[in-house]
Amino acid sequence: MNSSFTISKLYRDYGVGLFADASLLFNMSNCQACPVKEDPIIDLRDPPVKYLVIGDYPGLEEHQGRRLFIGPAGRFLRELLTKEGIDNDNVAFLNAFLCYGAHNRINHNNPIYYCQPRILYYIAYYNPEVIICMGRHACGVLEIPNQDLYDKPAAYRLETPWFEAYLVATINPALYLRNKWSDVLYKNILMAARLAKCLGDYDCPTIESVSIGFPDNVQETRPRGITCNMNEGY
Repeated sequence: MNSSFTISKLYRDYGVGLFADASLLFNMSNCQACPVKEDPIIDLRDPPVKYLVIGDYPGLEEHQGRRLFIGPAGRFLRELLTKEGIDNDNVAFLNAFLCYGAHNRINHNNPIYYCQPRILYYIAYYNPEVIICMGRHACGVLEIPNQDLYDKPAAYRLETPWFEAYLVATINPALYLRNKWSDVLYKNILMAARLAKCLGDYDCPTIESVSIGFPDNVQETRPRGITCNMNEGY
């Protein structure tokens, strides 16, 4: 998978040292260029965590309460994860868009240009074993395909210069709530939760490996690749 424009530009500006120190990512988000310019909603907890959930964007409840995943979709997801054996005490939450209203006020469909560096920083900060990307923006910030997620979730082994983790990609739970509690969408999210639990409990050498953040003009020793059909094991 090709490096994003943002990562390539960061490399040109900061050189290979960027890949040796994830803390350099923190202040690289293009917040000043962003038309939203609100305070990012970051609901931090102590690292490390086993699971990291990345949603699309904060809702009104999150904006008012300054906590993530506390609205209807967030409460639904937290209850589902608990039911499937994923303790919320071992889960951290992020969003691809850091600010409330950004998804409506940025005139493009991808938050990478503005938010990606800081998202990468927080993932490295948490150092999770499993990342659960929920929605097209969440997938986009990590450059993961999301075209076929309505049918069933996808699983990858994600490799970057700053962290390695299993990644499960699925739909945004808000989509399920908006679509009259569709059984098909519920099954999709349920499968994603169970797959994440399995990957958190067992090493899986049959997951397709995806690397991001390795510019083509930088010689990096990449982690060992793991290849197979990404849908195997459902």
